[in-house]
Amino acid sequence: MFVSFLGLVAGLIAPTLIKLKSRKIALLVFGIPIILFFVLFGLTSSAPARQPVSASLSEQDKIKQSITAVLVGETNNGKEKIKSIEVNPDPPSQKTASPTYSVNVEFNANDNLTNNFTRGGIESKMSDIYQAIYANYKDVSSTQVAAYLDVTDQYGNTKNSVVYTTLLDHHVGEKINWSADKASLELQIVPALWTSVLEMPFLRQ
Repeated sequence: MFVSFLGLVAGLIAPTLIKLKSRKIALLVFGIPIILFFVLFGLTSSAPARQPVSASLSEQDKIKQSITAVLVGETNNGKEKIKSIEVNPDPPSQKTASPTYSVNVEFNANDNLTNNFTRGGIESKMSDIYQAIYANYKDVSSTQVAAYLDVTDQYGNTKNSVVYTTLLDHHVGEKINWSADKASLELQIVPALWTSVLEMPFLRQ
């Protein structure tokens, strides 16, 4: 690079010193390598850093990582969205040659303006969690998801409590078209297919 720069300067001042016929030839001979150097330098320096290779993670950790990506950050009242994520191996079965896993997710939900909006937000988030699992992992046998809110009882005591729990197993999850419209998945398709284990009555008011 430095040699090309010196050659370019000398060629532009006195091309005969470096046995070139004209300044134009000097510019072509030494200028092109300099331009190529800066182009290649710019490409290599701007290349994004590689993300950690997930191939080294266990299957359980990969599943947890996918769920964590859906629940990143805090709720609108400052709580961490993730309460717990458990991925447990199922007991060995003669029906499946490879191991399968049961997933249990607990998360803090957003408390919206109305109970109806709050329920809709919970259902959307649950659908996203199920999609993160069943659209990517064929070895998850069942998933249970529970949403928590701060609930005030009749005595004025406030407690972070589970308000909505649903269950979706592999046999249903593998049949869902996860490439369908996102809004349809979140609000119609997935909620119509999961099993509702618990739903606090106020969410329907």
